[in-house]
Amino acid sequence: MATEVMKQRRRMEVQAAALLVLALVMVWMTGANATRRKAKLQKVEWSYCDPEAARTSNITAVGMHPYPPRAGDKVKLLVAGKHGETVNGGLLHFGAYFKDLPLYQGKEDLCRRSKCPSHRSGKFMFKAVEKLPRYTPQGVYQIQVKAEDEHGKEIVCARAKLPVMPEV
Repeated sequence: MATEVMKQRRRMEVQAAALLVLALVMVWMTGANATRRKAKLQKVEWSYCDPEAARTSNITAVGMHPYPPRAGDKVKLLVAGKHGETVNGGLLHFGAYFKDLPLYQGKEDLCRRSKCPSHRSGKFMFKAVEKLPRYTPQGVYQIQVKAEDEHGKEIVCARAKLPVMPEV
Protein backbone atom coordinates (compact mmCIF):
# COMPACT_ATOMS: atom_id res chain seq x y z
CA MET A 1 0.00 0.00 0.00
CA ALA A 2 2.80 2.41 0.90
CA THR A 3 4.51 1.60 -2.41
CA GLU A 4 1.31 2.43 -4.32
CA VAL A 5 0.97 5.77 -2.52
CA MET A 6 4.61 6.59 -3.29
CA LYS A 7 4.11 5.74 -6.98
CA GLN A 8 0.99 7.93 -7.15
CA ARG A 9 2.82 10.79 -5.40
CA ARG A 10 5.76 10.44 -7.82
CA ARG A 11 3.37 10.55 -10.81
CA MET A 12 1.82 13.76 -9.47
CA GLU A 13 5.28 15.31 -9.01
CA VAL A 14 6.26 14.41 -12.58
CA GLN A 15 2.97 15.83 -13.91
CA ALA A 16 3.44 19.05 -11.91
CA ALA A 17 7.01 19.39 -13.23
CA ALA A 18 5.82 18.78 -16.79
CA LEU A 19 3.10 21.44 -16.41
CA LEU A 20 5.65 23.90 -15.00
CA VAL A 21 8.02 23.28 -17.92
CA LEU A 22 5.13 23.65 -20.39
CA ALA A 23 4.05 26.92 -18.76
CA LEU A 24 7.61 28.28 -18.86
CA VAL A 25 7.96 27.36 -22.54
CA MET A 26 4.65 29.04 -23.35
CA VAL A 27 5.66 32.22 -21.48
CA TRP A 28 9.05 32.23 -23.22
CA MET A 29 7.46 31.74 -26.65
CA THR A 30 4.86 34.46 -26.03
CA GLY A 31 7.60 36.84 -24.92
CA ALA A 32 9.73 36.00 -27.96
CA ASN A 33 6.81 36.58 -30.32
CA ALA A 34 5.95 39.87 -28.64
CA THR A 35 9.56 40.98 -29.05
CA ARG A 36 9.54 39.99 -32.72
CA ARG A 37 6.33 41.89 -33.39
CA LYS A 38 7.73 45.04 -31.78
CA ALA A 39 11.03 44.78 -33.65
CA LYS A 40 11.50 47.66 -36.04
CA LEU A 41 13.70 48.06 -39.06
CA GLN A 42 16.93 49.90 -38.36
CA LYS A 43 18.04 52.58 -40.79
CA VAL A 44 20.98 51.41 -42.91
CA GLU A 45 23.66 53.75 -44.28
CA TRP A 46 23.83 53.40 -48.08
CA SER A 47 25.04 55.23 -51.17
CA TYR A 48 24.32 55.25 -54.88
CA CYS A 49 26.81 53.18 -56.90
CA ASP A 50 27.61 56.29 -58.94
CA PRO A 51 26.41 59.43 -57.14
CA GLU A 52 26.84 61.51 -60.32
CA ALA A 53 24.87 59.19 -62.64
CA ALA A 54 21.45 60.15 -63.96
CA ARG A 55 18.75 57.80 -62.74
CA THR A 56 15.02 57.50 -63.23
CA SER A 57 14.38 56.25 -59.69
CA ASN A 58 15.50 57.48 -56.30
CA ILE A 59 15.88 55.66 -53.00
CA THR A 60 14.37 57.34 -49.95
CA ALA A 61 15.14 54.77 -47.22
CA VAL A 62 16.88 51.47 -46.56
CA GLY A 63 16.01 49.47 -43.45
CA MET A 64 17.03 46.13 -42.01
CA HIS A 65 16.10 43.92 -39.08
CA PRO A 66 18.01 42.76 -37.19
CA TYR A 67 20.79 45.29 -37.68
CA PRO A 68 23.54 44.43 -37.41
CA PRO A 69 22.67 40.80 -38.14
CA ARG A 70 24.40 37.78 -36.65
CA ALA A 71 25.46 34.65 -38.46
CA GLY A 72 22.39 32.40 -38.75
CA ASP A 73 19.87 35.28 -38.46
CA LYS A 74 16.86 35.65 -40.72
CA VAL A 75 17.34 39.16 -42.11
CA LYS A 76 14.55 41.40 -43.41
CA LEU A 77 15.60 44.13 -45.85
CA LEU A 78 13.39 46.92 -47.15
CA VAL A 79 14.32 49.51 -49.78
CA ALA A 80 11.82 52.32 -50.40
CA GLY A 81 11.89 55.01 -53.06
CA LYS A 82 10.17 56.66 -55.97
CA HIS A 83 10.22 55.88 -59.69
CA GLY A 84 10.28 58.82 -62.11
CA GLU A 85 8.67 56.65 -64.80
CA THR A 86 6.32 53.66 -64.78
CA VAL A 87 8.20 50.38 -64.39
CA ASN A 88 6.44 47.37 -65.91
CA GLY A 89 9.15 44.80 -65.24
CA GLY A 90 12.86 44.23 -65.20
CA LEU A 91 15.70 42.60 -63.31
CA LEU A 92 17.42 43.01 -59.97
CA HIS A 93 21.14 42.28 -59.98
CA PHE A 94 22.66 41.76 -56.56
CA GLY A 95 26.00 40.88 -55.09
CA ALA A 96 27.70 40.35 -51.76
CA TYR A 97 31.41 41.06 -51.28
CA PHE A 98 33.85 40.50 -48.44
CA LYS A 99 37.02 42.58 -48.57
CA ASP A 100 36.24 43.33 -52.26
CA LEU A 101 36.06 39.61 -53.11
CA PRO A 102 32.77 38.57 -54.71
CA LEU A 103 31.03 35.96 -52.56
CA TYR A 104 27.68 35.82 -54.24
CA GLN A 105 26.11 37.34 -57.33
CA GLY A 106 22.72 36.76 -58.81
CA LYS A 107 19.73 38.21 -60.57
CA GLU A 108 16.02 37.98 -60.09
CA ASP A 109 12.81 39.21 -61.65
CA LEU A 110 12.17 42.72 -60.32
CA CYS A 111 8.45 41.95 -59.95
CA ARG A 112 9.14 39.20 -57.39
CA ARG A 113 10.40 41.85 -54.93
CA SER A 114 8.26 44.82 -55.93
CA LYS A 115 4.88 45.60 -57.47
CA CYS A 116 4.69 45.63 -61.27
CA PRO A 117 3.61 47.78 -62.95
CA SER A 118 4.79 50.37 -60.47
CA HIS A 119 2.24 52.29 -58.44
CA ARG A 120 0.79 55.42 -60.10
CA SER A 121 2.39 57.60 -57.40
CA GLY A 122 5.77 56.17 -58.41
CA LYS A 123 6.45 54.90 -54.89
CA PHE A 124 8.15 51.52 -54.66
CA MET A 125 9.26 49.10 -52.02
CA PHE A 126 11.68 46.22 -52.60
CA LYS A 127 11.38 43.56 -49.93
CA ALA A 128 13.65 40.65 -49.15
CA VAL A 129 13.94 38.16 -46.31
CA GLU A 130 17.05 35.99 -46.32
CA LYS A 131 18.70 33.73 -43.78
CA LEU A 132 22.42 34.20 -43.26
CA PRO A 133 24.32 30.93 -43.11
CA ARG A 134 25.38 29.93 -39.58
CA TYR A 135 28.97 29.75 -40.77
CA THR A 136 29.06 33.37 -42.01
CA PRO A 137 32.37 34.82 -40.77
CA GLN A 138 32.20 37.97 -38.68
CA GLY A 139 33.18 41.15 -40.53
CA VAL A 140 31.99 43.96 -42.75
CA TYR A 141 30.43 42.88 -46.04
CA GLN A 142 29.46 45.08 -48.98
CA ILE A 143 26.17 44.52 -50.73
CA GLN A 144 25.12 46.01 -54.04
CA VAL A 145 21.72 45.99 -55.73
CA LYS A 146 21.09 47.30 -59.24
CA ALA A 147 17.62 47.49 -60.78
CA GLU A 148 17.00 47.55 -64.54
CA ASP A 149 13.71 48.18 -66.30
CA GLU A 150 12.19 45.79 -68.85
CA HIS A 151 14.41 47.32 -71.57
CA GLY A 152 17.66 46.72 -69.63
CA LYS A 153 18.05 50.39 -68.69
CA GLU A 154 19.48 50.92 -65.19
CA ILE A 155 16.92 52.67 -63.03
CA VAL A 156 18.83 52.66 -59.73
CA CYS A 157 21.93 51.15 -58.14
CA ALA A 158 22.82 51.24 -54.44
CA ARG A 159 25.56 49.95 -52.13
CA ALA A 160 25.66 49.41 -48.39
CA LYS A 161 28.10 48.08 -45.83
CA LEU A 162 26.74 45.23 -43.74
CA PRO A 163 28.52 44.39 -40.50
CA VAL A 164 27.87 40.74 -39.56
CA MET A 165 28.29 39.76 -35.92
CA PRO A 166 29.26 36.27 -34.74
CA GLU A 167 26.56 33.72 -33.97
CA VAL A 168 25.49 33.70 -30.32
